[in-house]
Parts: sequence; C-alpha cells; structure tokens
Amino acid sequence: MKNNQADLLENIAIVVVLVSLFLLQSPLLFMALCVLFSIWQLWKNRAEVAKKFKWTWQLFVTSAIALFLAKISATHHFNSKYGIYPEYLNHSITVWTAITACTFLILPLLWNCLKFFVVGLAEKSFFKSFKNAIYSITFIIMWYLLIMAYVQVAQYDRWLLILDAYSHSDCQPSRGGLAIRKNNEACYLFTFKMPIQLEMKEVPSVKP
Repeated sequence: MKNNQADLLENIAIVVVLVSLFLLQSPLLFMALCVLFSIWQLWKNRAEVAKKFKWTWQLFVTSAIALFLAKISATHHFNSKYGIYPEYLNHSITVWTAITACTFLILPLLWNCLKFFVVGLAEKSFFKSFKNAIYSITFIIMWYLLIMAYVQVAQYDRWLLILDAYSHSDCQPSRGGLAIRKNNEACYLFTFKMPIQLEMKEVPSVKP
C-alpha cells in the first residue's frame, strides 16, 4: 500500500514537470522542477546513495589523481595567463587547485547524464522513462552551472595572487603596497581601489 502511494505521488510529480514544459511552456520552471524532483529523489533514497558514495580506496585514489592533475593545471593557468614563474607561486596555487579539482566533476556529470539517458530509452514504462530523463536533464543543468561558475571565478583569479604577494621583497613595493615577482626581470604591483577593485601593474625589476 505504501509503495503504491509512493509511486502515485512520484507519478504526479512527473506529470507536474511535464505540464510545466508542454502546457505552461516555461523552460526555466521546467528546469527548476527537474532539479527539485531530483533532489527529492536523492533525499528519499539517501541511504542507498550513501552506500554507493561512501569513502573507499577507489575514491581516495581518484581524488588524489584529480588533485595532482588540478595542481599541474593551476600552475600552468597562472603561468600562461600572467607569465609568472612557478617558483613564485605557492598559496595561490593551493587555492586554485581546489577550484580546478571541482571542475573535474564535469566528467562524472556528463557520464551520469548519458547513463540515465540510455536507461530512460530502454525503459518500457513511460513514467520510469521520463524519470530517468529528468535525472539526465538535471545533470546537464549541473554541468552548465559548473562551467559558468568556473568562467566567473577565473575573472577574479588575480585576487588569489595576493596570497603570494609581499610588502617586503626584492620587488621593492611602495610603503604599504604588495608585490609578487613575475620573473627575473619584472614584478607585479597590487593597488587596491574602492569599492572592491584590484589593479595589477607590471613593473621592471631586475632580480638581484
């Protein structure tokens, strides 16, 4: 009886999602309902999900590899964008590594999107088929949001360089200023402007 009631409630929720797309013709509402439906299902099956994603040695190895690749990517990011030699980067690399590691979620997101899509096609039941389609759409939305978040964060990556900038160094910044060495011939000087702006200016500075 309880299972029948749960299935009925689930089918009603799926119908609501369908109505938002085909009758109301509201893509934003449709996407929002897809995400809410997926969150509801995730919470309802949280015990089973927890078992699948519990900390295992496979997850540890995967995470270690992801962090290793993310650190390499982070070093090349600042080097290619600002021309800063790797030996002058330390704390900023650590933070950007964590940010970059999050973007590696793109691959499992796309994999799960494809998996639910294929499962949905194989299902004979309409409601079960569309339920998997909702999961697939939710993963697409998560993938898109992750990409957009990374693009936005990358626009403010210079703020992380402050973590490796110093007020006393061979760059000889002005009193109260901060600087980070770019290479053997130049440094970057940081200037804070109101309300919350950071100006980074390259100046010649031969390393002693």
